[in-house]
Amino acid sequence: MKKKRSPLVVFLLVLDILVALAILGMITYGFLRDRQEARIPETPPVTEAPAETPAPTPEPTEPPVETPAPQPIDYYRDILSRYAAATAAKTGPEELSSGGLNPFMAYSYGENGQEHIGYLLRDIDQDGTEELLIGFLTGDMYTDQIVLELYALENGNVTKVFSSGERDRYYLCSDSMIANEASSSAYDSYYAYYDYTDGALRLREKIGFDMAANRTDPWYREAADSSRSVIQEEEAISLTNAVRSTYISAPYIPFSSYS
Repeated sequence: MKKKRSPLVVFLLVLDILVALAILGMITYGFLRDRQEARIPETPPVTEAPAETPAPTPEPTEPPVETPAPQPIDYYRDILSRYAAATAAKTGPEELSSGGLNPFMAYSYGENGQEHIGYLLRDIDQDGTEELLIGFLTGDMYTDQIVLELYALENGNVTKVFSSGERDRYYLCSDSMIANEASSSAYDSYYAYYDYTDGALRLREKIGFDMAANRTDPWYREAADSSRSVIQEEEAISLTNAVRSTYISAPYIPFSSYS
């Protein structure tokens, strides 16, 4: 016959079972929670990007204005303006000379000085830069062939190459050679022929008459190296007339058209 357990013993037994189940449940819950956390990756903290500062709107700018390169005539403006004023006023020889202008032109003003004196830009030596010529527009062929002044432009500087006078006249030939007829007296005169290059006159040859040096044979021919040889008058006249036939009347622009 089995011995019957007391109620107290039964109660304690049940309590032990419940405590054991509670402990087992806590262990199981902790295990499952650790596995779940291991599966879920940690989300990195979200950092906000700094707000971009908008670039300033550039203010509209005017396109640069290109300054045109100066032309040869721009360098000669001062000379041209002075000649234009002098021919308009029909300035006399002495005042022209003191002002650095050619006094020879005063004898050919006529009624309208600006119509009878003109200018021309021409590249005589074909170096790409134009020279300035001043000359006559009288209608007389022999006068209009005379070149009053020749100016050259070198590195932005204007220089006077030559200036004609009553007894010392320069001419432009058809081949761009420069001829010079000069005389100091009835016993001494010459015809010199030059090549114009690099802003200067370079002697090609000279036909001269010098009675003081040689009374019996005054005519001579001088080469570029200054060597001389005696020639006869007929040869001298033939040589000088041949060159004279090439003198040209340049197509000058009258100063009445200059502005």
